[in-house]
Amino acid sequence: MTVGTTHMSYTRRFVDTPRKKQEVDRLVECIDGHKTGYILAGDLNSRPRSYAVRSIAKHLQHAGPPVDHKTWTTKPFSHQGFAEEKLDWRLDYVFASAAIEVLAADVLETEFSDHLPILVTVNLARPGVDR
Repeated sequence: MTVGTTHMSYTRRFVDTPRKKQEVDRLVECIDGHKTGYILAGDLNSRPRSYAVRSIAKHLQHAGPPVDHKTWTTKPFSHQGFAEEKLDWRLDYVFASAAIEVLAADVLETEFSDHLPILVTVNLARPGVDR
């Protein structure tokens, strides 16, 4: 099993830009060789319908929780004219190869970060699927 993590670049209001798309394409190149036994988790700084999430989902299954569960921001944020005061965004994700069975996924509450962590419980020995 291999676990990858990333913290992708911030773009104002988390919009897809040409540079962000290049970053996503490079990440997809890196994960493309991992067909089995692979989990990718991280702060994509991207919305659920973004180029990043759609591109990664072509190679790995979304491991949850549902994208309407928000992960950012728990603390006031202000940068270059964009400000956010409340937990109203989903920016953090977990993906896994198809052979990994996702048993449970949840967003955890914490006061220690501006992002809420995601906890995913998996079964690595999924019956009937090559790993």
